[in-house]
Amino acid sequence: MDKQLLGVEHLSINYQRDQESIPAVTDVSFAIGKEEIFGLVGESGCGKTSIALALLGLLSPAEAYVAGAVTYAGTRLDQIDNQSLINLRGREISMIFQDPYAAWNPVMTIGQQIAEVFLVHQGRAPCQEKINSALREVRIEDAERVRNSYPHQLSGGLLQRSMIAMALSLRPRLVIADEPTTALDVTLQKDILQLLLNLKKESGCSLMLITHDISVVAQTCSRLGILYAGQIVETGPIREILRNPYHPYTRALVESVPAKYFWQHKRLDKLPVVPGNVPEPGKFGKGCRFYPRCPERIPQCETSVPPETAVGQDHKASCYAIRT
Repeated sequence: MDKQLLGVEHLSINYQRDQESIPAVTDVSFAIGKEEIFGLVGESGCGKTSIALALLGLLSPAEAYVAGAVTYAGTRLDQIDNQSLINLRGREISMIFQDPYAAWNPVMTIGQQIAEVFLVHQGRAPCQEKINSALREVRIEDAERVRNSYPHQLSGGLLQRSMIAMALSLRPRLVIADEPTTALDVTLQKDILQLLLNLKKESGCSLMLITHDISVVAQTCSRLGILYAGQIVETGPIREILRNPYHPYTRALVESVPAKYFWQHKRLDKLPVVPGNVPEPGKFGKGCRFYPRCPERIPQCETSVPPETAVGQDHKASCYAIRT
């Protein structure tokens, strides 16, 4: 990628539990370009949040062993010291956390917590009007009230907007949005997604959008990575993947989108589903991790991991049963 901002190569994460090393993410590689929106999609338990936390060095060495290379703007993040990471978080890379209710400190006001970003990176607290301005940028009309409120006094939508305001307050070059619409109702989900797109366009930042809903990335992303049980099974341009999904898991995600059948004027009694669940970390088996649930599995899938295969321009999939 000529204009690469973030590069992840062979990232693996093993959690440490009772002197046992449990693999959660294995050999994940992807890249995000400048001013690009990259989507990472998979069911709950696939390792999406673990990857996001690892990118920012937020996994404690006592909790998890992280291997692989993470390069941001030419700098190896996995090789710099903790203070350098602290200087980078918020200023260069920001994260919008999954649960707006759990991400805020309950004993500090929203304004106090946004001010901390400026204190850490600029050495001084901003004036109250600057915080109000940051909140107004995310379409919060009563910024003064929100700034002086504690998290429990606000709705999920306002908390999520406030978190976006804090994440973008120093104009970072990369924003990692971890399930930014999960805790919100359908109307607010649409508003938050549109808000992120507008702010991304205005600031020129790159966006990594993490979600379990492929219909969300269909509206927003230019490229997509499909994650299953801690492994990337397919990557490529979003339009190519939606039109020609090669991996059975990708096809299952695409088939599960209700709007697809609405626009095709099809009526279904129920949506297609894949039986079973994502395997627990450490219980993946020797071969393809999707093997127990795959409708197209062959004996080889159970015993060896399928290699990554090019199936189109910048489009790759890892499956022995690829349809060519």
